[in-house]
Amino acid sequence: MFAVLHKWTEADVKRYLGRLCINEATVTMFVDSCRQFVLLKDIADNSEEYTAEEIEEIEMDASENPSKYDKPKPPAMWFLSETPQKPEGIMHMSMGIQKAIFKFIIHWAAENKNGAALQRRLAVGLCALQDLKVSYCPCRPYKDDKFGGFNAESYRAMTMVSTQLYRCLLETPLLPSPARGDNPKPQKEWTKEDNINWMYLRSVKHSTKITAPEARAQVRTLLELPQIAQPPVDKSPKEPVTTEEIRQLVFWMQNMFRAIFCTDLCESSAKNRATASVMRFLSHIESLDLKMNPGREKPIWIAKYNFLGLLRICESFDLFRHARNLYEGGVIGEGIVKQLRPLTASGVHQKWATNLLLKYYRQLTLDMLIAATEENGIRRKYCPLGANVESCKFKRYTNLESVATSMERGQPLPVLLYGSKSEWKAGVIIVSRKQWHFHQVSFGNGTSVLDDKYGLTYHSVESGNTVVLNVDNDEFTTCLDNDPAFPFWDYGLVLPDTLRANMEGQPGYRYAMIRSNWQYLDRTCAWNHFE
Repeated sequence: MFAVLHKWTEADVKRYLGRLCINEATVTMFVDSCRQFVLLKDIADNSEEYTAEEIEEIEMDASENPSKYDKPKPPAMWFLSETPQKPEGIMHMSMGIQKAIFKFIIHWAAENKNGAALQRRLAVGLCALQDLKVSYCPCRPYKDDKFGGFNAESYRAMTMVSTQLYRCLLETPLLPSPARGDNPKPQKEWTKEDNINWMYLRSVKHSTKITAPEARAQVRTLLELPQIAQPPVDKSPKEPVTTEEIRQLVFWMQNMFRAIFCTDLCESSAKNRATASVMRFLSHIESLDLKMNPGREKPIWIAKYNFLGLLRICESFDLFRHARNLYEGGVIGEGIVKQLRPLTASGVHQKWATNLLLKYYRQLTLDMLIAATEENGIRRKYCPLGANVESCKFKRYTNLESVATSMERGQPLPVLLYGSKSEWKAGVIIVSRKQWHFHQVSFGNGTSVLDDKYGLTYHSVESGNTVVLNVDNDEFTTCLDNDPAFPFWDYGLVLPDTLRANMEGQPGYRYAMIRSNWQYLDRTCAWNHFE
């Protein structure tokens, strides 16, 4: 289209390759190679348009460096399958989007002078979840918008509980300030936001990455002009992003990723649901980004590759049944680097990559054979509660008092669920003197319930009965009270509503519950999911 048919311009090529998430350096190299290829062909077809010296110079360069004038070839990986069959890696794409949204909220809070206060407030909830040490929700606090130490699982865990975490935005100290006009104080006392707002109201162009000294100097230069030469006010104050819009953004992001990752639907049905969730999310983030960054030339979902990839990931349901089948963790992803690094030779030799893989697979085969032949091979440590229960997904308390104290202080609790979706019991595990107990946590019967418009449903909770799980010769029962109707079913998190003002003077906290598949307990104590 560009080098042969000449139907595309350079801008068309860059726009197309940009949508395929190809970096700028590769795009520039591709365009330059195409230009050299077209130049050599044009000299052969239209030699009369060039001087003899130009033709001689280019032909000599082409004979000495023939590869420089070849038509660029696509990467070899592109020939493995068709382009629609190569969507972005869902794990890295989701991590990038979640990080972008959390950074967006940080910048929104910082513009309202609440950045540090929001970080400290979120750290309380994130540290409480981190102390639980459950593997399916590995939360951790962050220091700044770089999110040091975070990985894909950290972002996913924070997204899982984001509607409960960001409920703190309703607290009075974190509410945003009203719309900002011109600061009546002298210009030397203005903040960076005051100077940028002054330029915005007068349509003065400036860099989106302008620093505070640069903004102050640019405004000072304009203010020193005669009154008649100063730019007039031609815009109304920027429409602020409200707390409700930010919470709506968090709510729709959480809802979108549940629609992408869950497996209750598949193929075309899952594709339609995910597409609707993605388009709603992108429309909302675009409207908020225009309020905060009115000078952005392209919509945010085009300017950022991760957002653009959301539209393509929805197409993967038809090809792969579920988007989560595109898992790229462990040894089928970047985890293989940890296995290959110790085997890598110190120097780079011919066929070093082939030799490295052969060495890895030889060693892997030998390890598997040795483990299969040894009588006392490495055995997986099963949880005493059953082969299908993982110890890393719940917490063992030492006594009932510690559970009661956690609930009085509004701390989250990891629970095990026994039964089925229609009839179930939730409770914490207490281990004391080699006795394992299941202490039930009962949710209210519909009274004193609070429905969060952009989040979970919070109930009043009570302590229930305690069941001993290992009674007969220390053998554990896989069902509560040996009732086959109540086998182990799932894991869950009981999360507090930290807004004490909603308790209307009553002691304690309301709690919501969310399962490991992101379904939550609704007003009728039935398992539900967001829209």
